[in-house]
Amino acid sequence: MCGIAGIVSVNGSPIMDDNVARLTAAGDAMRHRGPDDSGLWISPLRHVALAHRRLAIIDPTPEARQPMISAAGNAISFNGEIYNYKELRSSYGLRVAPSDTAVLLALMESRGVSILSELRGFFTFAYWDEKSRELIIARDAFGKKPLCYGVFGDKFVFASELRALVESGLAKPVISHSALASYLRYYSVPHPDSIFEGISMLPPGSILRMRTGGNPMVEQWYRLPRHNA
Repeated sequence: MCGIAGIVSVNGSPIMDDNVARLTAAGDAMRHRGPDDSGLWISPLRHVALAHRRLAIIDPTPEARQPMISAAGNAISFNGEIYNYKELRSSYGLRVAPSDTAVLLALMESRGVSILSELRGFFTFAYWDEKSRELIIARDAFGKKPLCYGVFGDKFVFASELRALVESGLAKPVISHSALASYLRYYSVPHPDSIFEGISMLPPGSILRMRTGGNPMVEQWYRLPRHNA
């Protein structure tokens, strides 16, 4: 289990140091998810910042630290495990480190979100494409790994946990009356709502795209197959 968090500038202005400090606080609030290491990356134009709390399992070496950056300047912060990363590394002829994060980063660069259907495992990850200035967040088909997000002023923010956004001060813990009613009725809050106003949960099997100067767009990449009776 790891923890991921990030900020994207909505209007294209640079992310200021005070917001980077808040993002660091969001990461610190998820120390229990990744006690082995922490990482922070800010893009050269400061349009995006990613934070990571690491639980080192597959590749505990420093080379597998996250956020992981490619030679092209793209970045990924990954939470989960890809069971078939060795097979994907071999079948696509990738010359990258033997870790699921490195393989996923290379595949997102070369294949984009079409690779999601080939991943076997559970995950939530945030991938930044430096050329297109686009953040892509993906969640596994059955939603084992959580992801919450929201737009607050000129910032789009996300994290693995509601607590991380709240404790960082990036989001306010204002109870949603409709979400509370759902919880009292069903003992859960259905996606995409969360218990707090202004914070959404990315549904299972979905991706979110966020460009600087744009709005978050959610689309479904996985649907349960239909079987005729």
